[in-house]
Amino acid sequence: MRLGFASAALLALCGCSRPPLLVGSPMEITETPTTVRLDQPVTPTGPNWELCFEFDLPGHSHSTGGIEAALIAASGQSYPLVDAELDRRGESVVCQIGRVDASEPGGVVFESIQLRAATRLRVRQIRGGA
Repeated sequence: MRLGFASAALLALCGCSRPPLLVGSPMEITETPTTVRLDQPVTPTGPNWELCFEFDLPGHSHSTGGIEAALIAASGQSYPLVDAELDRRGESVVCQIGRVDASEPGGVVFESIQLRAATRLRVRQIRGGA
């Protein structure tokens, strides 16, 4: 119990936390663009985004840099993740950290994400946010 409290306190102090779950169901990412509905609509709080991919097969995490991602607004407008850098968080979790330049009158609400990769990848879930 004490160790759990200490770990939680350390996470709070450093600002470390797991990003919110965006898509909680498994999916395949292929050469053909696939649009996946987010579990909950997301309102961005800024242009900086991270998308964290958790893979079924650990080796797939090495191909994360080849994933092209775009967030799709309720209006249908597509907003790609640009200038992305990779942040490996274990053997089966890798995050793309980049920018989504989204602006619409009245604000933007993302409802889905479009994904594409040259190599077929099996993803367990996606976490992330602004």
